Amino acid sequence: MNVKVSIVRCAEYNDKLLYDKVGEAVSLAGGLSEFKGKKVLLNPNILFAVGPDRPVTTHPAFVGAVCRHFIEAGAEVYAGDSPGVHPPHMAGRVSGIAKAVTDAGAHWVDFHHGIDTPNPGGRMVKRFPIAEIFSKVDTVVSLPKLKTHGMMYYTGAMKNLYGMIPGLTKAQLHVRFPERANFAAMIVDLNILLKPAMAIMDGVIAMEGPGPGSGYPRNTGLILASKNILALDMTVCRIIGYDPHKIPIMSDALSREFWLKSESEIVTAGETVADVRVKDFKLVKVLHDAGFINKLFPGLFKLIRSITVPKPRFLHNKCIRCGECIKICKSDALCFVDDNSPKYGKKISADYKKCIRCYCCHEVCPADAIRLR
Repeated sequence: MNVKVSIVRCAEYNDKLLYDKVGEAVSLAGGLSEFKGKKVLLNPNILFAVGPDRPVTTHPAFVGAVCRHFIEAGAEVYAGDSPGVHPPHMAGRVSGIAKAVTDAGAHWVDFHHGIDTPNPGGRMVKRFPIAEIFSKVDTVVSLPKLKTHGMMYYTGAMKNLYGMIPGLTKAQLHVRFPERANFAAMIVDLNILLKPAMAIMDGVIAMEGPGPGSGYPRNTGLILASKNILALDMTVCRIIGYDPHKIPIMSDALSREFWLKSESEIVTAGETVADVRVKDFKLVKVLHDAGFINKLFPGLFKLIRSITVPKPRFLHNKCIRCGECIKICKSDALCFVDDNSPKYGKKISADYKKCIRCYCCHEVCPADAIRLR
């Protein structure tokens, strides 16, 4: 059975152009007729409270265009996300996404409360705290931004739905699953619970390098859509230069045979992967998984991990001492200590024996003051 992923070129965030190109991508992916009369929750990527001039969030104009197409298809549309630290209403306002949603005629939703939701199909997690709105809608659609990711290498449609877990609960799951393979399996479990009906990706301006919050803008000029969330992510990996089988979330998801039995099932519509491939996209280096060493030789694993796995390093001259990294760190590895700086009098100190390398601090830093080295 063929699984379709549409690839459409879109050079800029022009409202009319976006509306047309999103419509083209959606049509090539099978259209929206099945959403008529349904309550649809759109989940854009709002990592933290930052404006659309940085490629951190799904662009508000892109979200607005998607909202209009679903409304015109006869759906009742809701949209929201849960940033790691900043309150949803603040992040929604600063990013411009909340206004874009309401201007399009859809409903903006703050993910304040989580409802304990059974997940009988999960391998790692049998219950998730999911945003309350999930229990009131018929289906979920992921609206990711094309970005790299320090821990997972790539963050796309599947990883984006981590935003369905409210607030700092996400950081607690990072502590519970500090190793890449287990964290990836948790993300796949979450997607099995949510069963997203579609994914539409903002790849107009992507983020390369040290994503998902401190990378660099890259004009890839693409919009992708699919009713198979794994197929979309695997296609995007190929476009930017990753082997999707080496990306932990993709590898785990493919092993489940929940969305695909083989990558060979994927077919593209519109452009081909070869036509749009970005040959020099700055990627996060894929490291070898040392999980088996941890099971057999935990002491050796800790030594290897300390030497080889990048640590968050703090640029004190750029740090604004906001404390967001301390708030999100559930392993209590960060704190303020006295400093001789006349400007602040304090700086961030990291205890790398406690640090689990989840990179949540790197994700939420609004000052680009953390490097993974």
